[in-house]
This record gives sequence, structure tokens and C-alpha cells, in this order.
Amino acid sequence: MPTYKSLELYFTPLAFAHLFMGDGSRAKNAGARIALNNFTIEEVIFFSEYLNNHYFLKTSVHAHSIDNPKKGYIIYIYKESLPI
Repeated sequence: MPTYKSLELYFTPLAFAHLFMGDGSRAKNAGARIALNNFTIEEVIFFSEYLNNHYFLKTSVHAHSIDNPKKGYIIYIYKESLPI
């Protein structure tokens, strides 16, 4: 599992942009989401907390499918955290 220090070193704003362009999308209510389907729930929660603490983004973690959480997880970014 990564640490905050390793994320601070490698997860730059440019890396965040690449992640969002590849796995992100706008949500219906003007928020955004990032699909992290191949990560464990622990890793997704850790990353969500990192985004909350480091980038001051209000986020929450959701199962990709309520019926089958094994399909992966999504980080939802609340619209209040988005400038536009």
C-alpha cells in the first residue's frame, strides 16, 4: 500500500489530470467521478482520503455496482469542490 509520502512524490497535478482523463467523468449532478475498478476498497479509501487532505477535495467512495461490488469502486468528487 502506498504512503502519503510516495503519493506526494509521484501523484502530481499532471498525474491527476492523466488519471481523470483516462478514468474520470462528469456526474449527472455536476460533480465528477473517477473509476478505480482494479483497486481494493482499502486502496480506494486511502486515495479518497489523500484527495481530501492534499487537494482539499470533498470525496466519497461508492461501489461501481450496488448489486455486484466486486466490479470495483468509484471516487465521487462533490460539485462544491469543483471550481467550474
